Amino acid sequence: DGYWVATGYDGDQFLEYATLEDVPTGSVRRSISIADDWQGLGHVVLNGVLYYNEEDSRAIVAYDLTLDSEIVRRDLSGATIDGDATYSYGGQTHIDLAVDDGKLYAIYSTAAAGGRFVVSELNRGTLAVMETWTASTAMKNDFTTAFLACGVLYGVDSEADGGPCFWCTETTIDLRWNLTSTSSSDPDISFTSPGSSGYLGGVQYNPADGLIYVFHGGTMGQITPTWD
Repeated sequence: DGYWVATGYDGDQFLEYATLEDVPTGSVRRSISIADDWQGLGHVVLNGVLYYNEEDSRAIVAYDLTLDSEIVRRDLSGATIDGDATYSYGGQTHIDLAVDDGKLYAIYSTAAAGGRFVVSELNRGTLAVMETWTASTAMKNDFTTAFLACGVLYGVDSEADGGPCFWCTETTIDLRWNLTSTSSSDPDISFTSPGSSGYLGGVQYNPADGLIYVFHGGTMGQITPTWD
């Protein structure tokens, strides 16, 4: 019933806030420290378990927030790391985890995919890869971030107002890729971040309430999707 946030691109601490309004004020309800640093902005919580990518590795870690202990970790074989195929703004997000319809996914790329988007469904208990889809053309580093909703991967444009979308609040969704299809399209959907300044960071769809959560410049906000 709280909101978990990892500030910055790496670290060993996750913070829980009671409300979204508490995030910019720093009113932390609870914090946990992990043994090894996390990396990137693609962490998710599902049924009381935190999933994150360990720094400088392909390892995905499942961490029980109730027991405050690690459950399991597993390498995502072939995932590009060390600065390859991150999102355009950087942020060290090599493996971007996502939750959709109660299932756990990883958004990443591989050398075999040549930097194109790869999405894998992971077993929530073992973190083993269950199924994998590879985009036909969409390159991961052409987008500032991406999120998965209702079986569709949406990519947020890397530029706005003629420049990089590092600090932008108004941009567009320029990728719609249904995982069951080999083709993708540019829907050119307006995307307005609820933040006012700072990097446009992690974006996640929450299937529990049907809202999109955006972490932008130290604040977290919600977007109600108005597209299919």
